[in-house]
Amino acid sequence: MANDKKYSSLDNALRILNLYSAEQEEFGVHEAAEQIGVAPSTAHRLLNTLRHEGFLVKDANQYRLGVSILALGAVLQSSTPLIHASHEILKELSIHTNETAQLGIRQNGHVLYINGANSPDPIGYHAYEGQKFPLHTTSAGKILLAQENPEAIQHYFQSIDEQRTYENIDYILEEIRTKKYAITNNEPYSGVTSVSSAVKTRSGKTIAAIEVIGPSQRFSRKKLPQFIKLINEATEQLSQKVK
Repeated sequence: MANDKKYSSLDNALRILNLYSAEQEEFGVHEAAEQIGVAPSTAHRLLNTLRHEGFLVKDANQYRLGVSILALGAVLQSSTPLIHASHEILKELSIHTNETAQLGIRQNGHVLYINGANSPDPIGYHAYEGQKFPLHTTSAGKILLAQENPEAIQHYFQSIDEQRTYENIDYILEEIRTKKYAITNNEPYSGVTSVSSAVKTRSGKTIAAIEVIGPSQRFSRKKLPQFIKLINEATEQLSQKVK
């Protein structure tokens, strides 16, 4: 019996991925539909979306795990120490700012959030580990992008066909490098503001960004300097832990 309305498309896609095991490495459309309780047409759409993104491959009407799973596994393996080291730091930052604190790393042209601590305030931004956005659309992404050389930055904007955005970004990224923090308003969602600072290795290489994010009305001019101070302290603490 189909239960499409109980889960979002994202939920069902993740439920399909969770079906795979060493005991069962392949699924057909009808088998996957039956396992997660959706219509075959829904399962077919989800399987093909996952195939398009590289998480599955299709062979003789059977779907098995694809190379994107391996890529995520490599990201997770390399980022695990960073995740463990950031838990308490993000929690304390969230408590002191009363906003959500997140840790993001670069994954190709995106910022991938790998850890977070939700705001103590019930009305706030909710952190989702595994969520990702194009680099230029979040403060954490801008911090990561600002560390690149001009050729890499130009290549990034050409790859996403945002030449107009690129033409206006030079000043913004230079300002970020000078101030050592980034702020975005109404990105990635309307009514949301975020502030970020970079996590660096001993050699000065940026490996991640800590971001505080929440409703724009709570990021007043009076609060921003304190938020920036707290974020800079958090990134320094994490930088010390991962050096």
